[in-house]
Amino acid sequence: TMPNVLIHSATALPFLVIGDYANAIGCVAPDIVWIPNEISIRRSRKAVQKVIDELPEWRILPYRITHSALLWCLMGPSEALLGALIHIALDCFTHKRRMRQQPLFPIPWRWPCTL
Repeated sequence: TMPNVLIHSATALPFLVIGDYANAIGCVAPDIVWIPNEISIRRSRKAVQKVIDELPEWRILPYRITHSALLWCLMGPSEALLGALIHIALDCFTHKRRMRQQPLFPIPWRWPCTL
């Protein structure tokens, strides 16, 4: 959603200022796979949560993968790793219900605390 995009873009700004473009991209990269779902949400006349609840799991799977701190770390050193981990950490506290974060995906544990 728009507030999340703004927050993640704001976290990229310090990296942009120091010329660390890879981590700036990492701050927003995990959400790129959500774009088709966001289009569906915006085209629907239903409440956002209702659309999310109706999405088939295969449409959420790419999001789970790109929001897995475990998988980012297992990929090995990456110039975008810090930015991606900042993104995932922020989402842990702001996503609820079906979108509650699974930062160790594919382990089915969900982050317990949200704001």
